[in-house]
Amino acid sequence: ISAASIGLGTAISPVRDPYVAFSTHPATIGFEQFDCNAWSYENRFAASPGGVSFNGRDARGILCIIGSDASAGAGSPTDLEVYVMDTNLGTNLRVLTSSVTSGTANAINHIYLSADGNMLAGQVSKTAGSSATTRAPLNSNSDLFVVTNIHAVLGGATPGAVVLSTGQSHGATVAFVGDGTLAGPQALVYSSGAASSSSNSTWSTRTLKAVPLVAGAVPASLDNVQSTYSVLSGGRKLDDNATTAD
Repeated sequence: ISAASIGLGTAISPVRDPYVAFSTHPATIGFEQFDCNAWSYENRFAASPGGVSFNGRDARGILCIIGSDASAGAGSPTDLEVYVMDTNLGTNLRVLTSSVTSGTANAINHIYLSADGNMLAGQVSKTAGSSATTRAPLNSNSDLFVVTNIHAVLGGATPGAVVLSTGQSHGATVAFVGDGTLAGPQALVYSSGAASSSSNSTWSTRTLKAVPLVAGAVPASLDNVQSTYSVLSGGRKLDDNATTAD
């Protein structure tokens, strides 16, 4: 049987390009604690199903991974970045978070990908503790960040990563406002309270906020009850008119 007769070397219609073997990032990347054996190890990967497009591209094939940078050694719990690849193409991993991390003294958790696969939100905690102690500050003293141009990054662009909320006790869940619309997400709904360096005692004092997805934006308070929040979704009303500002 000839290669041409079975289509080898040609695009596999209608989704995949010709197969290219997976290759790692040019630098060493390690992956630590995928065992999910405690409350703050729960997500090392983020992906979204296909179907919601932004500028002609949806989330199919896009995979975000938390991994350790080579500078602190593979498996480091305190030198983490978020990387992205297109699993349909077998592309290299590209780092997304260099501009919002601090070298070897940071941990990352709670990453969340938008429906169109173009935006990622997560938390980074500035800490140099051991693996056992690194996780605690993630819910008591962290920065909330967003990466706004993942589609472009996969094409070689510089990541648009910005911090939206600094040094707060952030909730583990967030939601993009406008997710699933033609314009894509415009704001982030999240909860936060005063930071605590040693415990999660601030859970009961958090307030619910919304902030536009731009650097330096001032968050608006949605609820001042001061309680524990779990954000389930953020989007438009189904009967809203997407062509007007009301």
